[in-house]
Amino acid sequence: MPKKFTIPLFSAVLGIIGVVLPWVTVSMGRQSRSVSGWDSKHGLLFIGAFATVAILAAVLRTKTTGSRLFSGILAVAGIGLAIMAYSDLQNIRGSISMVSGYLGKGLKVEVGMGLWIVLGAGVAVALGAIIDLVTTPREEETPILSLGSSSPRSSAAPPREPPEAPLEVTPATGPAHAAQADDAPLSVPLSTVSAPSAVKHCPECGAQVENDMPFCPTCAAPL
Repeated sequence: MPKKFTIPLFSAVLGIIGVVLPWVTVSMGRQSRSVSGWDSKHGLLFIGAFATVAILAAVLRTKTTGSRLFSGILAVAGIGLAIMAYSDLQNIRGSISMVSGYLGKGLKVEVGMGLWIVLGAGVAVALGAIIDLVTTPREEETPILSLGSSSPRSSAAPPREPPEAPLEVTPATGPAHAAQADDAPLSVPLSTVSAPSAVKHCPECGAQVENDMPFCPTCAAPL
C-alpha cells in the first residue's frame, strides 16, 4: 500500500508543471503562438496553491498524527483548485468561440494541454486526500504530546493506596471467655508466699521449741 499523501504530493507537483505549459495555442498558417498559465491572471495563484499542497503533503508523510484533519484540508484545497481551473477553461473556450467568429476559419485557437493538466491535478489532489481520509483509522487521531515522548497515561504516577487502619484489639467478653479465665492458672508473686517456720514458741513459758516437738522441753507443757 502506498504511503499516505503520495497522490496529493505528486498531483501538486504535476499541477505546477501544468501552469508553465501552454494553456492556449493560436495558429494561422505556419505561424503559431502559445500562452501559458503563468501569463493568466490566476497563474501565480495556481503555483502558490499547488506549492503549498506539495509542501504540506511532503511534511505529513513523515507524521503519524493529525492525518484525518489535514486530509480534509487538502481535499478542500484540491476541489477549489479544480473549480478555478474549470472556470478558466470555460472562459478560454468562450474567448475562442468569439475570436473564431470574427476572424473566420483561417485562425485556429485551441486549448493547450497545460490547462487540462492543472484541472486534472486539482481533481487528483482532492481524490487522493479523500482516499487518505477514508482509509485513516480513527485510532491514529489519539492526541500525543510530542513525538518520541511517552503517553500521558503511562507517565502518570499510580494512585496511592490509603494507609491501613491499625487493628484494635478489644477484650473478648462472654461465658466462653470467662470459662477460659477461670481455667487459667493464677500467678502469685513469690514474695507474698512465706515458707513455714521451723521453730515455735511455748504458750506457757515462751521458750523456743522445734516444730515437731509435742511437749515443751522447758516446762513440759503440751504443744
